Amino acid sequence: MLNQGSNNPFRIDIIAAVCGNGGLSYQDRLPWWKDNTNDLQFVKVLTTLCRSTRDSRQRRNALILGRKTLEQLPLLVFRDRDLHVLTRQTSVQSFDNVRFWNDPESLLHHLIADHVAGNTDRVFVFGGEEIYHLFMKKGWVDRVYLTRIQKTYECDRFFPMRLLSRDYFLDSSSSPVQYKMNLEIWEKKPHREKAYLHLLQKLLYPTPEMKTFSRNGGVHSLFGETLDFPLEDHEFPLLTTKKMFFRGIVEELLWFLRGDTDARKLQQKNIHIWDGNTQRETLDALGLTSYEEGEAGPIYGHQWRRFNDPYPVPPDTPYPTDTRDQVRECIRLLCEEPFSRRILLSAWNPCQLKQMALPPCHVLYQFHVDPHKKLWCQMYQRSADVFLGLPFNIASCALLVHIFAFLTDLEVGGLRICIGDAHLYHAHQESAMQQILRQPQPFPTLHILRTSKDTDFRLWDAQDFELVSYHSAGILRAPMIV
Repeated sequence: MLNQGSNNPFRIDIIAAVCGNGGLSYQDRLPWWKDNTNDLQFVKVLTTLCRSTRDSRQRRNALILGRKTLEQLPLLVFRDRDLHVLTRQTSVQSFDNVRFWNDPESLLHHLIADHVAGNTDRVFVFGGEEIYHLFMKKGWVDRVYLTRIQKTYECDRFFPMRLLSRDYFLDSSSSPVQYKMNLEIWEKKPHREKAYLHLLQKLLYPTPEMKTFSRNGGVHSLFGETLDFPLEDHEFPLLTTKKMFFRGIVEELLWFLRGDTDARKLQQKNIHIWDGNTQRETLDALGLTSYEEGEAGPIYGHQWRRFNDPYPVPPDTPYPTDTRDQVRECIRLLCEEPFSRRILLSAWNPCQLKQMALPPCHVLYQFHVDPHKKLWCQMYQRSADVFLGLPFNIASCALLVHIFAFLTDLEVGGLRICIGDAHLYHAHQESAMQQILRQPQPFPTLHILRTSKDTDFRLWDAQDFELVSYHSAGILRAPMIV
């Protein structure tokens, strides 16, 4: 079922006021506070109670601040808001609407869960210096409301202006005019990986109605999600919030394009992503007792190159010359009839599902050439393991678009992935919680180094692809659920 709480992305905004030198305070006091009452009025309005949920409960805004900042301000200002105070003290008693935290990541997970459940609407960071710096350096802040105090005061605490100018842009069109103050609104520079992280976030903090169980582990599921990735200028959507196995993505796709279904060919290249599905125990449990270990049955490669042909295929059998070879037919149509609405690649074959070690998850690709001769793809995925499988699928599908564009002298346009059942396994939750708090880096670019446009994919290998400027936040491990 779909989430009944908030489907809006969780976001954090900063509210800050700085004087002429970027200063925030002096000896833990705000020297300019009494001279700028308009700023206080703006803060009260911005952080006031927000819209109601479906069951008429009021959502409350949440404010994050340091203990010293809390001591400077009257609590009456923040009535009807939830205050979350970050402090190094380990034994502080929470009271009323004030709760104390020692660990910012634990605080964020609490706020995300509250937001998705529909209890918390907006989250604001209200200082001081260390908290501003921490949240901006971690990439947790989406917008900054910055009041410029015209006068310069002596200060010993300063706002991280360098991080602001590096990661945000000044949105001059959105500053409110009803307050007599010099207010700037800075927006986080957009990143395409955020859509994936938002999907992960929704699955991490579900309402009870979303909870389902599959035959191979407890999951939380959503139905009918979409992700979009522009691919122009060689941009390649390889996730950066965790390290991705690019060589494995390339070799698996070439394995499909060759029509291979024997996982031992991938094992010879030290790629083990199909080992779990083709081990002896799994095959026997599926009734595929005649298969040798490593044999996957008529999966993607078989359907792409020999749709519904009898399995197994005798060695050295040539590819069909008719439309059963869907890869060859897609390339032909892109060259000869580029505006056709029939350029499809399908892996779903009900006649052979019971012979497969794993029914296909990414089942249908449709290719489209626009008037500018850019190649676009919409892929339908019936089932997506969002933490482990989907990042692989995103990159693999983008790689396929790049390959087809290269072979047909088209420019690369973009990719849309439509997901039927998007699910997060319980065993992946801990790693996913770490991932959503990581800051995405710019996507890398992809270049195909081949000079020949030979469509015999047995001649292709991973060395034909160059990934440029890929920087990730590091490895996140989770067990594969078979």
